[in-house]
Amino acid sequence: MWIMTTDGFYSAVEHRSHPHLVIVRARVYDDLVNLVNAVLPGVQPESLIVDSPRADYPCRVTLNKAVWSEYVAQAAQDIDYDNFKSAVAKRQGSDRSHVYHGVWAVLHRLEDDPVYEPSRGTPPPLGPSTSPLWAEPFGPSYDDEEDSYGSLHRVPLSRPLPLDA
Repeated sequence: MWIMTTDGFYSAVEHRSHPHLVIVRARVYDDLVNLVNAVLPGVQPESLIVDSPRADYPCRVTLNKAVWSEYVAQAAQDIDYDNFKSAVAKRQGSDRSHVYHGVWAVLHRLEDDPVYEPSRGTPPPLGPSTSPLWAEPFGPSYDDEEDSYGSLHRVPLSRPLPLDA
């Protein structure tokens, strides 16, 4: 699993010998310091982080899967921004934000790759007349939101809204 948070970039894989553990790797040592500080407050990160300069990631930490899962869930709960790259710039600096934008740009190429075109789905149109039967008497299950750059995004609501909301 690759995950980019406002704390850092991580690659998590299952430990080969201990399936209840994950090895969380990072390219930047301080990313793992941020992670350890978040999941194990009071523990000296340096006591857990292993330097692995000859490996594909230069540093790593081993965590219980439950601890890693809690971190990922909490990172989702802590989302307080409408633009990820801008939040990264505020919290980690513009250099890191530019790197993340480069990742975004590379992945953006998938949108125009014909290999992926057949699987692209279209969300249902908005409005109660097109809502599935299970949603009646509810309204739309999608909402159009504008981000800080003025781009519109169709986002699913956590649950359909009552029509009188």
